[in-house]
Amino acid sequence: MSRSAVLVSVEHVGKRFDTLRVLDDVSLDLREGEIVALLGRSGSGKSTLLRTIAGLTAPTTGRVRYRGTELTGANPGTAMVFQTFALMPWLTVQDNVELGLAARGVPPARRRERALAAIGLIGLGGFESAYPRELSGGMRQRVGFARALVLEPDVLLMDEPFSALDVLTAEHLRGELMALWQQEDFPTRAVCIVTHDIEEAVLLADRVVVLGANPGHVRAEVAVGLARPRDRRAPEFAALADRLRGLLTGPFAEIVERA
Repeated sequence: MSRSAVLVSVEHVGKRFDTLRVLDDVSLDLREGEIVALLGRSGSGKSTLLRTIAGLTAPTTGRVRYRGTELTGANPGTAMVFQTFALMPWLTVQDNVELGLAARGVPPARRRERALAAIGLIGLGGFESAYPRELSGGMRQRVGFARALVLEPDVLLMDEPFSALDVLTAEHLRGELMALWQQEDFPTRAVCIVTHDIEEAVLLADRVVVLGANPGHVRAEVAVGLARPRDRRAPEFAALADRLRGLLTGPFAEIVERA
């Protein structure tokens, strides 16, 4: 994939909720062909920033652009995978996956075709008529992925999508996501994932944006530069994880947070 095209631009974004300042002067670009991790501790505004990119939360100051056009509502080029699955319990797997397509006015026959293809893509073929209560946590998160991917978004946004899963299920889903990402016909052109897990950021991302807290601000951007698949035991992996850990928890970080 080309890495030259900027899909989403966040320009000097600030966000307040009443008197609480959550984000302060945040600027970053999401470019075609890359996975970006937003890494930070509690209070760094990671999820608020992601929702601002999605157009679900309007910035108090600054602006967000999608392909050069300033957002005034939901971002038409994004779809989101949530931490808590966010499925409609009264709908089947297929109906949950079709929700976004129905909202966009896609005809029923085409909705069904695309939903079944997405369900098959994420490994849930045969469960189209199941309800969320009948699925494991990992399967429910697969439905969340399918519901986002069926929209064929330019940018896939993920808000700590593996944190509610057990370790083995999370590791398996990360691997499947990476396999999809490396397929030539995968329609999504960029991924932005919120995480507080340093190793997850190094494992998945091409670039890590480290956020400071109270209010959230960009402290550093770190290029990963490791070939895939990545080995957690490799010295280069460990060195990069240590560098990110230092940015988050070192003495300088503490001084910045208190300032």
